[in-house]
Amino acid sequence: LDILFKKEILQVAKEKLKVTQQQINRTKQLIEAGTMPKGALMEQQAQLSREEVEVVNAQNSLDLGLLDLAQLLDLKNTTNFDIATPQLPVINANKSMVNPESIFANAINFRPEMKAADFRLKSAEKGLAIAKGNRLPSLSMSGSWGSSYSKDFPEMGINAQGRPIMIRKEMGLADQLKNRESKGFGFSLRIPIFNGGRANRMIANARLNVERNNLNIENAKNILRKQIQQAYANARAAMNKYFSSKEAIKASEEAFRYTQEKFELGLVNAVDYNQEKNNLFRAKSNLLQAKYEYIFRAKILDFYNGIAIKL
Repeated sequence: LDILFKKEILQVAKEKLKVTQQQINRTKQLIEAGTMPKGALMEQQAQLSREEVEVVNAQNSLDLGLLDLAQLLDLKNTTNFDIATPQLPVINANKSMVNPESIFANAINFRPEMKAADFRLKSAEKGLAIAKGNRLPSLSMSGSWGSSYSKDFPEMGINAQGRPIMIRKEMGLADQLKNRESKGFGFSLRIPIFNGGRANRMIANARLNVERNNLNIENAKNILRKQIQQAYANARAAMNKYFSSKEAIKASEEAFRYTQEKFELGLVNAVDYNQEKNNLFRAKSNLLQAKYEYIFRAKILDFYNGIAIKL
């Protein structure tokens, strides 16, 4: 938006310069006709020089804005970088803005800060349920099945003479489980008789955590509502400023037209003429500033309303 604004400011500066050039040509004709003093031409030429500087400054401002954007995008070649001028939305005086309460009702359902606060509350509620579980008896069951076999364990065998001897041999898994099988099975019942104090403290802390997260949700809602109300107020103010600037341009155009006619008749001097012309183009610049400010403020409302930001 800043670059689009600077482009239009450059066009306003060029338009102002063009009007001055045309007026210089007209002034020369009036001087030749003897209806205007030569001093008027000198004042117009001085004004032309000042406006040429304004065009150069506006162009430099635009070039620097494009350079900043290109560097932000990490572009290697920024020589011919430019942006396309989109079709900007028409600002309609009869268009009603979305009510801030409607935006808020929609925003609390998808804004990440509200989602995070809600998840923290749910986690705290689960923590309270777990704390309350410490008051309940618990029954656990366990079982085991394995083998105590080791390859280093001696085994009894019979030699060739029929006498018993100790031997070492490796056994397969089935033989290991068969010969040295071990089993275990049991139940455990836990009845919390003497831990009431600890359980109560854990429950009390968990309840405080739930209440704290409830307050955090309300606080997050209040902050979000204030942000939306402020964004809405800024958008309304920008829209009113835009339409006021449009009315100011109408008045400035009429005043400039009247002054131009008087200047060509020699009824006003070049200083008064230039002042009225500057007032007109200052009003045009103010209108551009108000237009882009309103577009920016309206996009902030779209952001809170979950609408994709695009021009």
